Amino acid sequence: MSASRSKTRSREAAVPPLELVGRGTTSCVVRTGPNRLVKIVSDPSQVESADVSAALLRLDPQQRRLAGPLSVVVRAPTEAEREALRRCVRERPMHADKINPDAPLMAFVELMDAGKTVGALKELGERLTVAQASAVLVDAIAALEMLRANGWVHGDVQPHNVALQISEDGAAIARVLDFGLTRRAHDPATGARVDITGDHRGFGGVASAVLSLVDRKAEPARYRCLSDALATFKSGTKGLPMTSRLRECAAGPAAAAPAPAEAPAGSSRSPGSPSARLGARRSMMFHDDIAETPAAPASAARRRARSGEADDDAGPSKTARALF
Repeated sequence: MSASRSKTRSREAAVPPLELVGRGTTSCVVRTGPNRLVKIVSDPSQVESADVSAALLRLDPQQRRLAGPLSVVVRAPTEAEREALRRCVRERPMHADKINPDAPLMAFVELMDAGKTVGALKELGERLTVAQASAVLVDAIAALEMLRANGWVHGDVQPHNVALQISEDGAAIARVLDFGLTRRAHDPATGARVDITGDHRGFGGVASAVLSLVDRKAEPARYRCLSDALATFKSGTKGLPMTSRLRECAAGPAAAAPAPAEAPAGSSRSPGSPSARLGARRSMMFHDDIAETPAAPASAARRRARSGEADDDAGPSKTARALF
C-alpha cells in the first residue's frame, strides 16, 4: 500500500461519523457542525423546487413554523456522507429503496436546526408532557393551515417531517419539514387539483406518534383529555381537532370549559355532542376560527316537522365533508 493512500485512510478513520438527526421519505438529515444541519438527498430531483422554496420563505421568513431549505448544492458526496446514508437506511429502514448511497451526485440542503423529529423521539423512547405534546400538535396544525391557506399541499406529512425543540423552561416548539413533495393545491394552467386528504391522514399519523410519547400514568386526566380529542378527530365524524381543545388538555381539567347545560326535553341530541354544543355543523378545519353555518329559522323547522321532512343533520353537507 502506498504511503499517500495510507495517510488518506488514516485521515478518514480519524473523522467521526456524521450524526444522524432525522429521516425523511427520500432523505436523511445529518449534523455537520454546531447548529448546522444538512439534508442529504440521493436523487436531486426530489429536492424542493425553486418556487416552493421561495414560497416557504415568503410565507414564513423567520421559519417559525415551516423549516424550509436555506441553500441547495448538488455535488459528489464524500465517503463519510455515503456512509451516513448507509447507516440511515440500516437504522431507519423506511422506504429504503428511495435512498441510494451509491449515487454519483447528491443534493445537500442546508437547514435550520429545528431539533429532533417526532419519529426520532419515538425511536429513542423519549417522553413528552401533555402540554408539550399539545404544543407540538397545535404548531403542526398552524403550519399545515399556513400552507393550505396559501394554496399549497405538503404532500408528505409524517412523524419524521415534524421536528421539535424543548426550551429550558420546558416549552415545546414544533416545525414542519421536508417540502420535496409540496405542490400547489390547484394548477390554474391544467386545472388539476392535488388530493389534500393525504395531509389529513398524515396528520393523524403524527398525532398518534406524539400521543405515544406521553406517559399516561404521569398525567392521567390530561392524557385522557388529549386522547379523547384525537380519537374524535380520527373517527372522522365530529370534525378535526380544535386547537382550543388541545390547549384545554394541556392546561388541565380545572381550566377546561364548564359542562354544557342539559339538553331540552325531547331532544335526541347528547348534551356533549357537537351538534348540541354548536347548534350548526362546523366545517372540518384544523383551526378554531371557523364561522358556523347559521341555524335554520324556527319556522322552517316547524314546516319540516309538519311535512315529515328529515332534518338537515341527517346527512353530511359539502362543508362537513371538507377536510380543511
